[in-house]
Amino acid sequence: MQEQKIYRFFIKLLKYSLVGFSLFFVLVFSLLVVITKMYNEELKEMAFNQINANLNTQFIAENIEVSVTDQFPNISITFSSVFIEDPNIENDTLIFTEKLYLNFNALDLLKRNYIINSISLDQGIINIQVDENGAENYLILKETDSLNNEQLSFALEQVLLSDFNINYSNVLSKQHYSFSSQKLLFSGD
Repeated sequence: MQEQKIYRFFIKLLKYSLVGFSLFFVLVFSLLVVITKMYNEELKEMAFNQINANLNTQFIAENIEVSVTDQFPNISITFSSVFIEDPNIENDTLIFTEKLYLNFNALDLLKRNYIINSISLDQGIINIQVDENGAENYLILKETDSLNNEQLSFALEQVLLSDFNINYSNVLSKQHYSFSSQKLLFSGD
């Protein structure tokens, strides 16, 4: 009889714990959605300006959105149909991707100090080239941070490429490689 009481007690405790955890999760998730909507325009403009300020080539995105669900548990700034121009050849493609996700911690949303800790790119192509003079087209980051924005910064821990075609051409060394990758992960500081 005593064992049945203990068993019922643990079942009740488990039910209440699950209900409490579920309510807490729904509350936190709802709060993140509401806060994301509040800062939506500010985040989109800040991210687009920061990227353009730090690249020495053209960056074009068809659409920008902020999402709690796309890269959960991170908050993501999602760019659709992204084109990054080859800096050495006008109107040529260095990178094209259907989706580019800039991910940051959800707690940073509350602090309004956004540190991009990972980038994910889905379905695209990268054309890396070294021309006959040795000029590399992939050196697209500016030497200095031209935009002093303390709210948005990059501290990348990983970059993920999903479903990508990568082309490498080095005219100087007469090397040409082309390959596809379902998932390619870079990590480190």
